[in-house]
Amino acid sequence: METKELFMNGEFVPVEHGMISVRTHGFAYGTGCFEGIRGYWNEAEQQVYLFRLREH
Repeated sequence: METKELFMNGEFVPVEHGMISVRTHGFAYGTGCFEGIRGYWNEAEQQVYLFRLREH
């Protein structure tokens, strides 16, 4: 079973718990701050592997 999570208020939560106010500046004006992390695709397993995701 695949679990999708997002980082909200300092913790990982199920993606279904994510919410955003329509008054949020980023929502209204498209501003934001982004961070990336490298993932490694495993073709044989059809899966992305991330090194120490929770530490990042």
